[in-house]
Amino acid sequence: MGDARQPIGLSSETFHKAMAENALVACVLHRGPFADCAAEVSALSVEGESPWTWAAIDLSAAPDIARMFGLTSTEPHLLLMREQVVLYCEALSEATPDYLARAARLDMPQIRAALEAERTSQQSLFARRVCPTALRSR
Repeated sequence: MGDARQPIGLSSETFHKAMAENALVACVLHRGPFADCAAEVSALSVEGESPWTWAAIDLSAAPDIARMFGLTSTEPHLLLMREQVVLYCEALSEATPDYLARAARLDMPQIRAALEAERTSQQSLFARRVCPTALRSR
């Protein structure tokens, strides 16, 4: 398992496989050498054992990943995924360690049930051929 000081290096080709193989992934999305943002990432380290598998991906070499998350800025972002569900993708900040702790404690069966209910609701709306303007009130 990687930690914030030595993240697993990912590419466009290995990104999806790594997300599927690891239950809790904290991925630093940066541009350029990881060393340029290593100090900021090390500040996120939590005392003791971390449940997160740490990874990093250079968005300059993986523009498709940047497009997937809508990232255009040069500042490093942290992507948190649990069981292939994106929980958080924001620029590194002082609040980021709190998000790491909170995301590790989430009840994933409840999250998955809520996502499934939303997906089913959307499908039933489209199946009824609802006027697109009716979706705006949701």
